[in-house]
Amino acid sequence: MSRRRIWWAMSFAAALLAAGLSTSLAGCAGTYTTISPDEVQQRLASADPVFLLDVRTPGEYDSGHLPGATLIPVQELESRLSEVPADTTVIVYCATASRSAEAAGILAGAGYGDVFNMAQGIQAWRGPIER
Repeated sequence: MSRRRIWWAMSFAAALLAAGLSTSLAGCAGTYTTISPDEVQQRLASADPVFLLDVRTPGEYDSGHLPGATLIPVQELESRLSEVPADTTVIVYCATASRSAEAAGILAGAGYGDVFNMAQGIQAWRGPIER
């Protein structure tokens, strides 16, 4: 997917989120869905397995992250896809949802089927934080 198309898709998603709508973005080879932090909390509370992926920098991760999250900075994701389970729901987050949208697009494009991007990032998270 070209950078221009990614930029357009992210801008469109941001506009929809600003309007309070849920989004589902299609990439060349797959789709991901943007969900609210409340929806993330509901999914984490369910019995279904979830892989929680933090795509921020190591310093951001060390300053506080969602409990159980795995750190793979977005710029390393393509070379570390083998660390992300393909048979589990993946929820991706960052600080504000811009890097996580890029990461969700990478995962969807690589064929991951159940990918979610947390809207507004960790700044909107009201649940527990691990340090």
